[in-house]
Amino acid sequence: MSMENEYLTGQRRDGHPQLIADFEAESLQATDGLAPKRDIAYGEHERQVFDLFLPRDREATTVLCYYHAGYWQSRDKSQFRFIAEPFVKAGLAVALVNYPLCPDVTFCELVQMVKSSPAAVQNHLRHHHGLHCNTLLVGHSAGAHLVVEMAETPGVLGIVGLSGVYDLLPLIETSLNERLQLDPYNARQRSVVGRQRDPMPAALFAAGASETTEFLRQTEIMDADWRRSGSRSTLMVTPEDDHFTILRTLCRSGSTLHQAVLDMAR
Repeated sequence: MSMENEYLTGQRRDGHPQLIADFEAESLQATDGLAPKRDIAYGEHERQVFDLFLPRDREATTVLCYYHAGYWQSRDKSQFRFIAEPFVKAGLAVALVNYPLCPDVTFCELVQMVKSSPAAVQNHLRHHHGLHCNTLLVGHSAGAHLVVEMAETPGVLGIVGLSGVYDLLPLIETSLNERLQLDPYNARQRSVVGRQRDPMPAALFAAGASETTEFLRQTEIMDADWRRSGSRSTLMVTPEDDHFTILRTLCRSGSTLHQAVLDMAR
């Protein structure tokens, strides 16, 4: 089994370039329509910033913090602002969080730098909007790994990992490692499966049915690991979704995944 195929070439679909372009166009519309406060700093690095969307007709009691994909080395929150709209309409505050990228920082530095973001979002809501919000962490692909890293942050009521990479050892065999620069030691240290942990907040781990074998394996082992700690976890495989169409399902009102996220937030 080629890891390059499992994590890169085998995940690509002919429709992805158009889908990403649609995401970006819809994200521009969301920016115009929802008027978020953009690029709020949570640290000194230029990418330690988040965008904040607030519902207009009610006070939010939960904030959904979203962490984007890109294998810890690419993409930006601005490409995924479309995710905010359906959850803001449901009464949640939404923070889209950027984080430093490899190789500008090391993988270990990236993880440490993003860990301050949930508390910064909570503090901003409290001090600037008078809102005392619980936090739901939602991450896609690389972002799913990061939300597991941050699950023990005070005030976090649950996490959602979408198409995540939790065991980092297979990435050493791929071209992704040119920028990540993982070796067997730090890949094991930064993998989030197999850790000794106390009971944790509730989790939902999901992947698309048409993703590669490795992505389905990653989701299954993370769910099993969460359960072993005595924590509540839900495993979900969304029919016909791939690595990026799962974001459509996340945002689609009435989908099982969308409803499950709302239930966790409430």
